Amino acid sequence: MQNTKPVFGAVGVAALVLGAAVLIGCDKKDGSANTGRASATPTTAAATTGKGVLRGHVKFSGPAPVLKPVDRDCHPGGPKVTIPDESVLVSPSGDLKNVIVFLKNPPAGGSPQPAPVVDQKDCVYTPHVVATQTGQPLKFTSSDPVLHNVHVGPNDNGEYNQSIAKGDTKSYPVNSPAFFKVSCDVHPWMLCNVGAFDHPYFAVTKDDGTFEFRDLPPGRYTLGFWHEKLRQRTLEDIPVADDKPADITLTYEPKKP
Repeated sequence: MQNTKPVFGAVGVAALVLGAAVLIGCDKKDGSANTGRASATPTTAAATTGKGVLRGHVKFSGPAPVLKPVDRDCHPGGPKVTIPDESVLVSPSGDLKNVIVFLKNPPAGGSPQPAPVVDQKDCVYTPHVVATQTGQPLKFTSSDPVLHNVHVGPNDNGEYNQSIAKGDTKSYPVNSPAFFKVSCDVHPWMLCNVGAFDHPYFAVTKDDGTFEFRDLPPGRYTLGFWHEKLRQRTLEDIPVADDKPADITLTYEPKKP
């Protein structure tokens, strides 16, 4: 993917609530698709499952960015629909939604996650951000009475452009790790962001900014964080044990004047 400059500037320091010190990795600009496996450390290579839990919370510091929903013509002859601005979703308590979180040095194996299904409703892709595992098709459907087309931009899985009518389901094969965008040429404001990984240790932060990985073998792990407008972040050397969950907090900050 092509690199793009972050809209809201540099990312702040990540706070880590653990008993050991954590080394914070270098920033990477939005769009740098580094989803491949890092070399596993001896502590994560020996076992494929365990009882370890790594959970976290992604926050946004300072005033939330002002969102700008717009009214658009979606259904011919029908009323305009309001298209939400989902680019940087921050709750009143500062929780940051739609951050893709993933292990950069995942253990071998793990249970596959269900393949996501992306709907098109009122000329909006729902969900706005999804993550999926390679080897599974990414499925698109439509609840709209108008014709759409699913247009996946160039990436290691190949470009894709297929029309889709109400009730149809189309599948896009995903075989390589990548970050990519999905649009609709008929309704150019429509956008979906996708992260694809060659392992099942990934998540998208919820409304409250939380995520969780379970059944990890004891070891020290590296987390990657991807957001469509903010910089990609890395947290390294996070210790995970069988007997106590590891809790981390990552905080993004807007650019200071």
